[in-house]
Amino acid sequence: MPILNMNGNRFVRIVLIVFASWMALMPASLSASGKESAELPDPPVSKTKQKANEMLARTKPGYYTALFVTNRKGSKMSNARTRAVEACGTTCSSSPLPVTLISFSGKRLDARQIQLDWTTTSEVNNDYFEIERTLNPATGFQAVGSVKGQGNSAADVSYQFTDPNAETIYTYYRLKQVDLDGSFVYSRIIAIKGYHQELTVHAFPNPGSGKELAFIVAGETDKESISVRIYDQKGRLVYQNTKYILPENQQISLPGIATQPGSYHIKIRTKQQEASSSFVIIR
Repeated sequence: MPILNMNGNRFVRIVLIVFASWMALMPASLSASGKESAELPDPPVSKTKQKANEMLARTKPGYYTALFVTNRKGSKMSNARTRAVEACGTTCSSSPLPVTLISFSGKRLDARQIQLDWTTTSEVNNDYFEIERTLNPATGFQAVGSVKGQGNSAADVSYQFTDPNAETIYTYYRLKQVDLDGSFVYSRIIAIKGYHQELTVHAFPNPGSGKELAFIVAGETDKESISVRIYDQKGRLVYQNTKYILPENQQISLPGIATQPGSYHIKIRTKQQEASSSFVIIR
């Protein structure tokens, strides 16, 4: 009996050793056989990253693909979904679309106007285009005008719309193409820079008299005050006011500041820009 117990214990130990060795070799065996271990899940995406991804997606033609459309009578069209008007290059989608948009762009004409241009290469039952804009796409768009469509056309058709716009920041635009049955699709979103006028300052008259010294300021200025400095031809500071209140006519009036004939230099500064120019006092 003792011999049998000894052999049994030895057998158990051998089995445990073989099992432990087999378990230790398992990862290497799996790797050698080409099988991959379970991957860890991706870390969660932050809300800020999600918002940034959504804003980027809104500029792509396919963003509105899954949105339902509503006809003019207000009833939901169960089988209709909006499809972004696709911007085509040399090749367009083979699926038929009410309107095929091949270009949509915009540019600022001046301080108060933005011009939008777009071209279609085919139209089917196209009623009109509604132009929408916003300063922040995340808050939605507002209609600012409309342009009548061609109805049905197989040729290239160019459209243009001028929007009164004096914004100093980016403005975002999109087209809403509306069919004769009231269904509609959206174009991609484009962004137009705000108006930015360079700051300038000029003496008037120049040359002129020190008793009638005045300067005309043009461009963007701070609402509250600007910094004004005047130097003589030797670089000496003869006048300084870091909080000069600029009147509505945007003129700096400084009679009697520079009375000695000679060359002078004026420098003005706002929070964002700086400008300077030279002038001459003759008497």
